[in-house]
Amino acid sequence: ISASGKVLVVFGLGMLAAMAFAMAATRWVMTPLGDLRTQLQALGRGQRDVRIRDVRDDELGEIARVFNTMAKRLQDREDQLRSLTE
Repeated sequence: ISASGKVLVVFGLGMLAAMAFAMAATRWVMTPLGDLRTQLQALGRGQRDVRIRDVRDDELGEIARVFNTMAKRLQDREDQLRSLTE
């Protein structure tokens, strides 16, 4: 293979590696966001027992923990109100 052919092969392999990394990074971010969206929609429909599992140690994990706390407090408040009206 000529020098220019080797450069093209190395460039092509580099591009494939970059694309694979970009796809993995996108999935790493988008999967938790999709889960959060699903749980928010459920909470909006009145399901107060929804929680996000697999909480990570990053900003997305912090958002998930805040969501879980909020959902638990809503559920507790509704339970309190229900017990007062019974």
